[in-house]
Amino acid sequence: MKPNPFFFFVAAAMFFSASASAAPDVQKTEYTCGAVLPLSGTVAEWGTVMKNAMETARTDFNAGSVRFLYEDDQYVPKNTVSAVQKLLAVDNVDCLITLGSSTSMSAQTLAERAGVPLFAVALNPKVGQGMHFVFRYYVPINRQVEAILRELPRRNYQRIAFVSSTHDATLALRDALLSANAVVPAADEEISAGEADISAVALKVLKKKPDAVFLNTVPPQPSTLARKLRELGYQGQFFSGPLLESQEEISNSNGALEGAWFVTVDNANADAFNTKYEKRFGSKPVILAIYAYDIAKIIIQGHRMNKLGDYIRSLESFEGLAGRYGWDGAGFDIPAAVWEIRGGAFKRKH
Repeated sequence: MKPNPFFFFVAAAMFFSASASAAPDVQKTEYTCGAVLPLSGTVAEWGTVMKNAMETARTDFNAGSVRFLYEDDQYVPKNTVSAVQKLLAVDNVDCLITLGSSTSMSAQTLAERAGVPLFAVALNPKVGQGMHFVFRYYVPINRQVEAILRELPRRNYQRIAFVSSTHDATLALRDALLSANAVVPAADEEISAGEADISAVALKVLKKKPDAVFLNTVPPQPSTLARKLRELGYQGQFFSGPLLESQEEISNSNGALEGAWFVTVDNANADAFNTKYEKRFGSKPVILAIYAYDIAKIIIQGHRMNKLGDYIRSLESFEGLAGRYGWDGAGFDIPAAVWEIRGGAFKRKH
């Protein structure tokens, strides 16, 4: 009797299936990470620069087996949720990246339930709390506060007006700064994150006659408020946290932000990258590119180690564009630095 080829096919399939099941943690040949970024909208500059930086890292580290899929959430949490659901269910991604505190918090439970590592580039320390697969990646608020408090005495401000967007990240930074009991604001104003008309707030601030204004707001509000205050005759200084790191905001301020300073990630090892980026893309990268490049490097190395989550949790001393830092169990302890806006560009203060 002739052998039935169907039975040979079934037997072979069963053999290979059993072999695959028995194999100890076989590494996938292709590793896919879904990056949900604002590629359009008010902060599209940030998302575009992060995308460019991640692709640069893929080239630099010869990571042909690692690829990034990009989804645009316009910095809107409900869009982030839809994009993450699609990346998990349809694209079956191996890891995720999100940008923003509100956007990350809206999607982190999805990643945690799926057991998929999520890099959340987010300021709010509540992001990732109590979660095993969510890794908050940002200069910690305590590092930002330390840097601000070191700089303030050098500026000799006597009266400071706080203006904060009602956004979880900006309010978290404001509260941490105030809880340090080193600053008593002459004014402490809040405006909704989507508010475009800031005339009333500008007038309130101006009446307090501050030496400096803490522009703790979400773009495009920093440039709008700075421009309005200058139009009203304000001669004092401006300073901020990381949300001022936008070349578009500098341009939109029409010179009102010249001389402003802000605290964000250090760029100790980024000179060569910045030169390469400008040559390839025709513009200087905003500082967020440092985060994206380093995250891509960690993902590439973690994939090669075969366990990204375990690799992240073991990182005590990682060398990246931001210098040397590691995972401390709650987030990445990334160094902070003071930056200034000079000649319409960012300059790290040494």
